[in-house]
Amino acid sequence: MMVRVMIIAVLAALLGACGATQPPIVVSEAWARPTSDGAMGGDDMHGMGMSSAIYLKIASNAGEDRLTGATSTVSDTIETHNVENADGVMKMFKVDGIPVPANGTVELKPGSYHLMLLNMAEPLAVGDTFTATLQFANAGAIEVEVTVRMP
Repeated sequence: MMVRVMIIAVLAALLGACGATQPPIVVSEAWARPTSDGAMGGDDMHGMGMSSAIYLKIASNAGEDRLTGATSTVSDTIETHNVENADGVMKMFKVDGIPVPANGTVELKPGSYHLMLLNMAEPLAVGDTFTATLQFANAGAIEVEVTVRMP
């Protein structure tokens, strides 16, 4: 009887350890700006059609990774962007990817890294939700649910 109890305890511990494994990348707090007059500098930002931006947090539970891009049905094009202050003027520019530090977190937020939604067919309103698929160099594709809200 005692051997049976010990075997069950060992099996339970092993099963518990297997379930405790965390994914290498965890994405949370995904949100996007609504599209409207003035929300992102007008509906036609730099001649690229209606636009918005996605913001979120990315945590690595493993080694270094890189967010290399994204896709969604709400936008023809999604680009990785950053913002910098150049002589007192905030300037947005496209980047090749967004680094995610090993066992660390990167936050995509206004005035910093973000995913730019370009050439949108339909506007986004506060309360809307949509799915975006993020592409990472090591972790692969991760789907996230994005909620539209005001900053």
